[in-house]
This record gives sequence, C-alpha cells and structure tokens, in this order.
Amino acid sequence: MTEPQVWTVIGVLAAALFGTIAALTGQVNRTITVQIGGLRNEMQAEFRGLRAEMTAEFAVVRAEMRADRAEMRASLAEVSARIDVLDRDVQSLIDREFGTDS
Repeated sequence: MTEPQVWTVIGVLAAALFGTIAALTGQVNRTITVQIGGLRNEMQAEFRGLRAEMTAEFAVVRAEMRADRAEMRASLAEVSARIDVLDRDVQSLIDREFGTDS
C-alpha cells in the first residue's frame, strides 16, 4: 500500500470509529431517557398509592378520635351528673346537721 492509501484507510477507520461512538452514545442516551421515564412513572404510581393509603389511614384515625372524643364527653357528662347529685346530698346533710334550712 502506498502512503496515501494508508492515510485513506486510517481516515476511513477513524470515521467509522467516531460514527460508531456517536451512534452508541445516542442509543445509550435514549435508553437512559426511557429508563428514567419508566422509573418516574413507577415512582409516581407508588406515591399515588401511598397517598391513597395514608389518606385512608388518617380517615380511620380521625374517625377513631371522634368516637373517643364522643365517649369522653359522655363520660364527663356522667361524672358531672354524679357530682351534681353528690353536691345535692352533701348540701342536704349540711342543712340537716347545722339546721340551716333554706
């Protein structure tokens, strides 16, 4: 081979090498983009599911808290009624003992 032919072969091989590198870089770039897009969609679906699950759990907790609050109010009303009865009984005992009928 003559020197110009060698340089031509080197040029062709270099062009083929750079072309291959460019094609592979583009392919890898597209693959990474698709994979990231798939991951994004999967993460969004998981977050939606987690959000729905947490919303349902918080709704259950709120309902339990409302029920507990209603139960506590009923218990406090019962205690208040008992204290009123006890107050009336103590007042009647004091009136009877000390003779201060009002």
